[in-house]
Amino acid sequence: MFPAGKLAKLVKVFDATVKNFPYTDILNKLKLVSGYPVVNLIGAKDVGRGKFLAGIARACFNTDAIIVDSAIATGIEKYTMRRGVQLIGIAPENEVKFPKINPTSIDPFEISNGHTHIFLINNKEKDLTWTNESLFKILLINKIAEGKQSLKKGKDSCKIVHVLLADTPYYADEVRLAIKYN
Repeated sequence: MFPAGKLAKLVKVFDATVKNFPYTDILNKLKLVSGYPVVNLIGAKDVGRGKFLAGIARACFNTDAIIVDSAIATGIEKYTMRRGVQLIGIAPENEVKFPKINPTSIDPFEISNGHTHIFLINNKEKDLTWTNESLFKILLINKIAEGKQSLKKGKDSCKIVHVLLADTPYYADEVRLAIKYN
């Protein structure tokens, strides 16, 4: 998918609004069955926060946490690749662009290299924008932190940390949902 880049597992979601969406089946196929701590980057964009994002990647490496972002360049990709941290990108399919082999310029909404998993959400009935994928993102994060029910045996789910960067204007709905789902 990425010219001379890291291979990412692509998951296309055609209707994320289904009441009984198979989150656990998807996570089982991606081998994300045990609960993991999750760091959610809200409103992140590559604006030169190198040392801060390197610190987040280092903390995630030390705790086996997974980072979730918007699948476009946030600046954390190179730090996660160095440390081998899992980076999941979630975006509406009609809002992002796929990388080109020899680009003359880099589109700000181009999917970036460095993600281990990419979820592209597409709903034929609705025109999804950046604020509409927030519910899927929050629910997926909760399922990743929860882990497989059979492995839990009464244990609490792992911690979720939401980091508000607010570099893009599409963060308010996700912050509201993060608060709603604790």
